[in-house]
Amino acid sequence: MKSTAIEVNLAGTGRYVRAMVPLSLLRADARRVGLAGFAAPLATALLVIAAGAAARAAGQAGAGTVGLSTVRIAAMIFPIAIGFGAATVVTRERVMELQLSLPSPYWHTVLRRVGILLAASVVLAWVLIGGLCLFGAWNHPAPLLLAPLIPVGPGVTLAGVGAVGGLVLRSGGAAAVLVLLVWLAQSPAARLGADWLTGRLALVAAGTALTVAGVLLACRDTERLLGRSRQ
Repeated sequence: MKSTAIEVNLAGTGRYVRAMVPLSLLRADARRVGLAGFAAPLATALLVIAAGAAARAAGQAGAGTVGLSTVRIAAMIFPIAIGFGAATVVTRERVMELQLSLPSPYWHTVLRRVGILLAASVVLAWVLIGGLCLFGAWNHPAPLLLAPLIPVGPGVTLAGVGAVGGLVLRSGGAAAVLVLLVWLAQSPAARLGADWLTGRLALVAAGTALTVAGVLLACRDTERLLGRSRQ
């Protein structure tokens, strides 16, 4: 049987068809991320708010102690949830042949979806911190505008790990394990300290660079991507 070669566009730079304006692309990718991608950060935010409210209602510790504990919990668990969400985003693609035939390279699509997940995570982080403040269960000097960096800063790195791990390992479960291992390795650098803002900004910068480079390299192996989509 004669095989048919699949034309793959790796070098396209946004040559979309006229009807697909950027907003349409964002809406389409947000639908592809779906509830499965947003579920882990959303559930984590709600659980941390509930835990903080329950601890304050119990009254077994002062507001400062409870608030410090919930800051640490949010800074530890929320980034992992972001990484899990990114792993889900890239491993539930079921139309890889279509994606690889579009005028835009697939790594653009992956980065858009990870970006949408991170943007939603920032909003959820504001909801999380606002909810904890409402119950008197947040104790950190960061201004509200910058406070989402506390949980989202390391989450940028873990989002890249989840996305690249999902693309390379072709398994959401394996990518989730990789996210946990990287979190354990980076957790000393992600600890809150006196100079928390510099540390968080460094994590965002490093995570962004690693994510872009890793996704670009992972998406160059089109045979692997096609093989994963057919499993």
